[in-house]
Amino acid sequence: MKRIITLLLALSMCLALLSACGNAPAPATESMSQPTEPVYTPDWSSGPEALQGKKIIFIGNSYTFWGQTVLLKGTGVLGQAERSNDQGYFYQMCKANGIDVSVTNWTFGGHDITAMFDGPCDKGDDKCLGENHDYYLQDRYFDYVCIQPYKEKAYEGDIVAHLKYTMDLFRQANPNVCFLLLVPQMAAEKQYTWLKDVDALKDENVRICNWGGMLHDISQGTTQVPGATLPYNRGSFVNSLDDHHENLLAGYITTLFVYCAITGESAVGQPYDFCDNAALNQLFDLEAFREKNYPGGVSQTNFVEIFRSEADMAGLQQLVDEYLAK
Repeated sequence: MKRIITLLLALSMCLALLSACGNAPAPATESMSQPTEPVYTPDWSSGPEALQGKKIIFIGNSYTFWGQTVLLKGTGVLGQAERSNDQGYFYQMCKANGIDVSVTNWTFGGHDITAMFDGPCDKGDDKCLGENHDYYLQDRYFDYVCIQPYKEKAYEGDIVAHLKYTMDLFRQANPNVCFLLLVPQMAAEKQYTWLKDVDALKDENVRICNWGGMLHDISQGTTQVPGATLPYNRGSFVNSLDDHHENLLAGYITTLFVYCAITGESAVGQPYDFCDNAALNQLFDLEAFREKNYPGGVSQTNFVEIFRSEADMAGLQQLVDEYLAK
């Protein structure tokens, strides 16, 4: 009898424990402990490995492609496949350093960022007007995104908001994506009002490549090229045919800024022999570029001679390091 009572008491205790467990709150799961908003952690590695096997996209207009940092594609070339595997100066710089990188060229002449990522395009020619450029950019997974803004009036005074909106489109595909902001020479020369606002992007871990500021300072004589053997003026970097687009020397400087900002390497000693290699691309022919874009020849620009002066090129490379460090 006692054994039966003991068994009944034990059974009652087990039932009570089971009931208590059933009413207890469920343990917190891993997903419940995570923040509701995604956390962006860009990976700014250093050295050539930062670009090895990586994907980079250049977003901008003619101030990016005129100097052949990436190659001109035309506003009518909308598809992503046709704009992938770009082999402009940036690709050639990486290749010369033994780096395999995939370059996408998302540059359209006369376009601001809103024309490419904020509804139907209102810029460009009849092949481009009304198109949604972002629709054609189906694959947005990139390791690096270079953005070059245009005239400040296109952003209605709030360039930071527009840039953050564009950046988020790429963060959705890769939360670890890194961003670079390219400042063209015309932005520095015309003193676009957005120049004073973009410092706020540093809070977004954006690296600013003010190549235009450097070239404008040299043109104005406020910055001297160390060890220079040749004179410098606006024509050293801007073509005289249309009086606002950069030349191939400026395109190489742009390339240096981006490459060194990503890898952390010094610009001094970086290769530039590919810049005058027409076998790679006929657009790289320095003399042909001068003949076409400087009707006055040497009297209007000495950028070819600068390319061929080791002392001057070393001085320009040194300045790139200094401006990136600012």
